[in-house]
Amino acid sequence: MGDSLETLITRTQEQLQPLIAKPKLADKLLAKPPFRFLHDIFTAVTQTTGFAKGLYNDFELGSANLKDKPQKTAFLDKMVVCVGQCLGKDVDVRSSKIVAGLEPENTNLLLQGLAQAAKDKSLDWDKAVQVALSKVPSLTAEGEVASVPSAEAAP
Repeated sequence: MGDSLETLITRTQEQLQPLIAKPKLADKLLAKPPFRFLHDIFTAVTQTTGFAKGLYNDFELGSANLKDKPQKTAFLDKMVVCVGQCLGKDVDVRSSKIVAGLEPENTNLLLQGLAQAAKDKSLDWDKAVQVALSKVPSLTAEGEVASVPSAEAAP
């Protein structure tokens, strides 16, 4: 710990950029990663490596569908749990802080963990996805969390 943001950004670029053609991991974006940028990274890594395949449903894969903070937080939480499961340790990041544009250092550490997990095909990626799905509910097309009943939607 204690590395500067600049050092973390360089490390993230070195580890993650070789895995994906787009998006380009620009310093400015990694210094304060917007949600859409992270969404694009996660989906690109899955497309190119197969890591976390099945973690997100079709609704969640459309970044335009994820409009509010709870939806974005749930999307990020899934990857945080999946990466942590693969690495055998909790990833020290709070999705609510990422969505707010805070804690770029920890966000870069998450992205480095993502790169590490995606490069290691000996890891049980399917199990990591199942653990993440059991801990973080998926979002439905209505944008609601699928497994949390709504009080307003009583029969």
